[in-house]
Amino acid sequence: GEHITIWTLYDFSTTPYLFHLTHLLYYAMGGPFQLAGLAGLLLAFWHRERATWVLLAWFLAYFLVVGNLHSKPIRYIVPLLPILAVLGARAIVAAGAWLQPHSRIPVRALLALLICLPTFAYGFAIERIYQKEDARIVAKRWIQTNIPPGKTVLVERGGFPTSWMVPQDHYRTRTDDAIFFINVENCVPYAAQVEFIQAKLSGTDWIALIAENRMQQYLAVPQRYPIGYQYYRRLADETLGFEQVAVFQVTPGIGPWTWQQENVEPTITAFDHPRVLMYRHTDANVDALLSTWLNEVRNNPHLPDPHLRKGVEAYHQQNWDAAEKAFLHTTQLRPNFTLGHLLLREVYLRQNRMDDAKHIWKQAQAPYGRGVPVETRMGMSHVGLKAEAVTYLEHALAVARSRNAEDTTRIAESAARTRFDLGLRAHEQSLFEEAATQYRSAIRLDPDRPTPYVNLGIVLLALKRPGEAALALEQAVHLDPAQAETWQRLGEACKQTGDLNSAQEALLNALAINPKNTQYQTAYVNLGAEFHRTGQLDQAQKIYNEVLEIAPNMEAVWLNLGILYYNEKRFHEALQSFQRATELAPEDWQAHLGLAHSYRMLGHQEKAIATYKRVLKLNPDNPNARTSLSELTETRSQK
Repeated sequence: GEHITIWTLYDFSTTPYLFHLTHLLYYAMGGPFQLAGLAGLLLAFWHRERATWVLLAWFLAYFLVVGNLHSKPIRYIVPLLPILAVLGARAIVAAGAWLQPHSRIPVRALLALLICLPTFAYGFAIERIYQKEDARIVAKRWIQTNIPPGKTVLVERGGFPTSWMVPQDHYRTRTDDAIFFINVENCVPYAAQVEFIQAKLSGTDWIALIAENRMQQYLAVPQRYPIGYQYYRRLADETLGFEQVAVFQVTPGIGPWTWQQENVEPTITAFDHPRVLMYRHTDANVDALLSTWLNEVRNNPHLPDPHLRKGVEAYHQQNWDAAEKAFLHTTQLRPNFTLGHLLLREVYLRQNRMDDAKHIWKQAQAPYGRGVPVETRMGMSHVGLKAEAVTYLEHALAVARSRNAEDTTRIAESAARTRFDLGLRAHEQSLFEEAATQYRSAIRLDPDRPTPYVNLGIVLLALKRPGEAALALEQAVHLDPAQAETWQRLGEACKQTGDLNSAQEALLNALAINPKNTQYQTAYVNLGAEFHRTGQLDQAQKIYNEVLEIAPNMEAVWLNLGILYYNEKRFHEALQSFQRATELAPEDWQAHLGLAHSYRMLGHQEKAIATYKRVLKLNPDNPNARTSLSELTETRSQK
């Protein structure tokens, strides 16, 4: 129980020793048998007979150890049951011997019946659990009958999961990942926990859970894990936009009588007769409900969040006194709030208060024994101190790697995300060199994530370094070849380097993924123009025709194709292309100019004159049209 896990949360609501006597023994033995056993125990202590010393010694030794454990599943008291049974029988015999002289009925037999009959009845009631079909099997069948295929279902992992009950070939499933609330407690703003819930519930249609697995555990710790508690409380109260539509459980009983076992120690029911709950999304706006909750958390003065916000604002303004006051308040609200301790340390370091910084660092480490959780560094990033956070994360990564720790990948990914965020910040401020440095650091930390390569390619293009950009973008499409936009950017980088064939291959991949995207179509047309400019006319014509197959009404293609045909002195084909371009874009003076030139070369002087006039109407200062019109007019007047 020293290491907190989900299945030990319920135990925070129990009292050592007393819980075993008042709760666990009752459900393990039944009420009458429990009373007899405890009476026999007291009688043995009272008389202290030599014959009972071994039994009492075992009971005391075992109970003193097990009773003080944090974790208190019912199976831990099984070794005590034989001793209590023997002592209980002895108590019945002793009570009968004491009462018999005062009664005419067989007291011992009566006492035995009073104890044994309810105990046998309890056993038969429990035995009914194994006569009926397991509630989880019933629930699985219900899910496949009542939930339409293709719906998104939130399922649970853990000791008593529901994930196996929802076939992944019929439904889209999401896992609850409820351990998150434990991992990040005291390490991130509480609003971040609500945002985690938002991400899980947004777009979720159904929730399948087992009450003993997560819900009952978190409902037992409202103060220790307030957001986890509130999530399951609101779900149970149907205030999250989900309604409970089905409950499946086999209850102990005899005939028409049942024995309800709600809110008992979870392992009493979880293994063989758990309570399966099904929730369905209602017409309520879940995102709006969660946004309201998020704002409540952000502004709740009894939580650290509003004070964190004030402290960070003061920190960025270098108002160290105000920052210290705000961060200190977070640790007063939640004494183990490690994020508050780390933020205070940063304030002390900025003020060169080294002794205070060392002291607060020790306080931050105290709840964990050694070091502070990686999640706390993530919390620093979440509140906006990304540069400070990445220093902590990379130091933690170096330490973890030196110890061959198991969580190096998780730390590296967190550091990479923070570096990436710093790159985005620099990128948005047009600090492209700084952005490139941060993106490269993110890649070094997490080389299998494609997004930093994409963004690195973008800033390198902005820095007029297309060769380096192409290398970065090639790695991005290698890691994730399904992103059309990345292929398009790679095509642009290759085009700028003069590698037109590679550019063509990249743009064709973009169009294969999304052929209707006009941006990709335009980029491919422009590549055709580049082939044209470099004298590779056949390749240019091939590209234009490929675009027309998917976008037959794209005016730019007809215009470029007309220019190509005109330059090849294929005037009839040029004329047809320019005519189509003017039909699609009547105000495009370039298309009209090409059409006029084509008419002139084919000897259609009057049509050429009329079209040149149209060009000048659209573009009055066009010297080409004016000169050509003057020449044709003069020729006509001479005739």
